[in-house]
Amino acid sequence: MCQVERDKWVRHGHEPEFLTIHGLSGGADFVIRHGAETGIMTYEVIGHICERSKDNDRLCIRLARVLQL
Repeated sequence: MCQVERDKWVRHGHEPEFLTIHGLSGGADFVIRHGAETGIMTYEVIGHICERSKDNDRLCIRLARVLQL
């Protein structure tokens, strides 16, 4: 489970509010990496979303390392 902390979201445009978003299951989950030497921000796929808890802001993430591709 991953706790969604909206006050720490990185926004790049006009994304909808989290509670209005539906159909996240199967979507990619990313972690933001900051290059210590370069300062370049990159995104790394770490898994996919299995489900979202409707009563609070939590996502169930299946990590890529456990996926059998």
